[in-house]
Order: sequence, then C-alpha cells, then structure tokens
Amino acid sequence: MNVSTPSPLRLGLLRSLSSSFPDWGVWKNVDRTLEGAGDIDSLAPASSWERIGKAYEDWALSQGFEAVVACRHAPGVLLLQALSAQSDTMTELDICDECHWRGGTLFTADRLAPLMVEDPRGFRCLRSGAQGLFLLLLNGVRRGGRSDVQAIRDKHVIELLESDRDGAISAAQTMGSIAPVAIRLAEAVQQGRWERGLALRLEASALIDAFLSPKILTARVLFRAGAFRTCPVIRATREGRQTPRDIEVWLDAASRSHRVVRA
Repeated sequence: MNVSTPSPLRLGLLRSLSSSFPDWGVWKNVDRTLEGAGDIDSLAPASSWERIGKAYEDWALSQGFEAVVACRHAPGVLLLQALSAQSDTMTELDICDECHWRGGTLFTADRLAPLMVEDPRGFRCLRSGAQGLFLLLLNGVRRGGRSDVQAIRDKHVIELLESDRDGAISAAQTMGSIAPVAIRLAEAVQQGRWERGLALRLEASALIDAFLSPKILTARVLFRAGAFRTCPVIRATREGRQTPRDIEVWLDAASRSHRVVRA
C-alpha cells in the first residue's frame, strides 16, 4: 500500500474526533481517507451520533464549508455531507453503528470497540487485520460465493490480513460460531486460493441471521425500495459526491427530509 502525504484538513478532523469521542474511530480505507479521497468511514454507537454530528458541523463551518446535511436513511448509519462552492466534491463522514452484509448484521460499533488502536498519525482506527477481514467479505465476496479478485486487490485485502493476523482472528471471533469459517477463508485468500464453499457458508449464515432479525431485514428492504432511489443525499453519494451546481437549490430540496445546518 502506498502512503502519501496526508490531507491536513482531514488529519485534523480525525485527530479532533478521536480526542473528543473515545468510542469513535475510522474502520476502513484509512490511507485513502487521509489522502482526501472518498468518504470517511467511521464507527461509533448510535448513542454518540448526535454529539459527533454536532462536532462535525462545527468543524465544517469553521473550515469555510457553506452547509452540512445529516442523513439517517441508511439503516445503521449516520451520513454527514459538508458542501462548499470552492470544492468540486463534498466532504462526507459516515458513522456506522451497524454494518449489514447479505441482510444479516456483520458487526456493530460496540463489538469492534476493543479492536480499535491508535494510529501513529494521531487518530483512532480499526486494527488492520480486522479491516482486511471485513473488506474481504464486503467487497471480495460476490453473491453466490464467487470471488471479486479486482476488489480484493484494490482494497489491499491480502496486505491488511498479512500485516495483522491476530487482528483478523479477533474480528472473526466477533461473528460468533461462524468465526472458524471466516478465518479459513481469509487464510485461503492469503495463500492465493479461493474457497467458494467457505464463502457460501458465510453467506448462508448471514441469510439465516437476516431472517432471525426481521426488523433489520424490513428496514433494509424499505430503504432499498425508497430512500436509496429518492434521497438526494444518498444519490449524491452514489454519484461520487459531486458538489451540486446550484448548492442552494439542492439544500432546499434536501431540507425537506434532512437536517441542514448553514453557515
């Protein structure tokens, strides 16, 4: 993995949030986040969302952003977008309390709290082996237990797993009885093999979890059928977080169903 010079703006934000909120941390794509690319993928229990969201709003407005929009449409996630006419893209902070995969709950912020570590650059993040395991499942496993070789390469899954084997094992153990299967799949990937049978077992376990948690499953189905298609914030995320040509018009539309804070 290539580590480039961190964005001072983002590095300052990550350090500030880590200092103020001991239950918050970045959980994936750490180096890309520091480069200023894409969104900031973080973890924190929902009980902390309001305070973290307020801190993010204060930070964004103090840095010259014109507005911040908060979206809670995606189940288990608070999505915050800061907009400025001086930037082509929005700066997005995602705060995840629950991460879902194949309809089941892959992890929660509370479960992963013990796996957070202090990055040498001054902020909290999920240990690298845990990142690798979850990225393997979320990005490297296609439906039907097939592999996505390109995603595994692009997300540096093998490097993350090899850098912290104990972290990957600890992450798998948060998954309960299916943990040995997840560990075996990760080990196979590191050895250059794909074990489709193991991936299918993990998918089956997630589907069983989904049917045992109908409230979560229903929320995800409703999200996919509604806000995923119609929410302006979700749409902006899907389309690369491009700053709208007319920010005020976009903010007026978003304010009908979202919290919007203007400078």
